[in-house]
Amino acid sequence: MNDNTRDFIKIGCWCAAIALICRIGIGVREIRELVHAFYIWKVIYTLIGYAGESITISSLFMYVFNKWAWRWKVVSKFHGVPTLKKEYQGEISSSYDNNKRKGTLIIRQSFISISVVLRTDESVSRSIVASVEDIQNSKFLCYTYLNEPHADIQDRSAMHFGTAMLEIIDNEHLTGNYFTERKTCGYIKFEG
Repeated sequence: MNDNTRDFIKIGCWCAAIALICRIGIGVREIRELVHAFYIWKVIYTLIGYAGESITISSLFMYVFNKWAWRWKVVSKFHGVPTLKKEYQGEISSSYDNNKRKGTLIIRQSFISISVVLRTDESVSRSIVASVEDIQNSKFLCYTYLNEPHADIQDRSAMHFGTAMLEIIDNEHLTGNYFTERKTCGYIKFEG
């Protein structure tokens, strides 16, 4: 479990607890009346209902947070997750054939997940797993991918797996290296 997921779970638990406390505060009069009338099962049933309401409210809040709110400038000051752009343009240098290729890096990101697609004129690479890691006070986009070359070049470039580690520089620039199972490597440089 990565840090973002752990933080997300903590936020969700705190939201549910706060919502429950607020709901009990609103319904305290009803609970007192039930206690004074010795309707213990009704008290328990009412508290379970309050818990259900609290979980629903916190679930809706967490859905909004995961999808959108974590990107808001006011909220982003409280967590260390970089807000990456949806699309970057750049260049890939490869030891496979010593060529440079232009490409587009497409990122889909929420607070707890991230996926990467790299498109060039010859292939599409899709992330299998991806995460943003904090390494020695620098943020890196790390992902393992499956590269699928277009059919017309598969005779010289077979489908393969690889791993990329890109440093996130001011959320506008991603640079780093990649390595493949074909024992090739290269340099990636993208700008948003």
